[in-house]
Amino acid sequence: MTRGVAAWLVAVLATVMMATGCSHTTGAADGTAAGHPASRIVSDPGPSADLLLRLDSYDLSIQQHVEIQRAENRFLRQCMGNFGLDLRTPGTRPLPYPRNMPLLGQLDALHVSRYGYQGPPGVAADLIAVSKNGSWDITVQPALLPVFEGRIGSFHGKPVPAGGCFGELQRRLDAGAKTVRFDAETPPVIPERGIRLFKSQVYDQATHDSRFRRIVAEWSRCMGRKGFRYDSPEQAQGDPRWSNAGAHARPGAAQIRTAVADDHCRRTVHYTGTLYGLMLAYEQPVIRAQRHVLQEINALLEARLRNSAALAAGP
Repeated sequence: MTRGVAAWLVAVLATVMMATGCSHTTGAADGTAAGHPASRIVSDPGPSADLLLRLDSYDLSIQQHVEIQRAENRFLRQCMGNFGLDLRTPGTRPLPYPRNMPLLGQLDALHVSRYGYQGPPGVAADLIAVSKNGSWDITVQPALLPVFEGRIGSFHGKPVPAGGCFGELQRRLDAGAKTVRFDAETPPVIPERGIRLFKSQVYDQATHDSRFRRIVAEWSRCMGRKGFRYDSPEQAQGDPRWSNAGAHARPGAAQIRTAVADDHCRRTVHYTGTLYGLMLAYEQPVIRAQRHVLQEINALLEARLRNSAALAAGP
């Protein structure tokens, strides 16, 4: 069964956490206790507000990431085409959504009063791409993998680059950039995903802070007053009644009523503003401890942006 797009936020958060290998950081139950940062109050944003974290200053813009992937896709198609192989790459397009919208639980882009949790056609895939820094996954057919990954030395009499077309792409993208060296305590991660790693750690700390858990409890009570029984926004959005529906199923009246109530309660309890304020607080010690790594990641990303322009020349 094709999974419905109504559960896009649940999928986004799972994707971010799994892709970065983040683990839960335990701490005192009270967010104001020793060792937990003080959080400033942040008012809930208006529609399409761009709530940037300080970690984002070490990253490229979403559009720059899209430009890099567009160049990557073109290079990979050309490289595979040199061996007579047809690699299909995902389409890329501008993503006019705030960078942290999926992470902060903003529902503005979904237009819930009309579309429920499903959102307008295509928005779920776009928001997942936003959560992955403007990146769409490439699906490589098994028959193409030997050349794509360099499992063989030659194909139809032509030498295959070390590491395949993908390995050659990485070498060209990283040309002139230093290798990012993570601390021993930092889980291994692909360098260009490094900002996502640190952001997911901050998200994990913020969502386990007692101040955020109180907001979630207030949200649940707000929903209860409207006749809905859910413990968290993720539970409402991931309700099997719509999250397991077909991808093209129209949102029913129950889904729309739930989504509208959910959006109202998130705004009432300042869900997004609270989470954003906590993430701003928790990222400060991360930046202090990992500034050198963040600077190396930024240098690598800038090099990739510069080098991506040369990929048009082909393999």
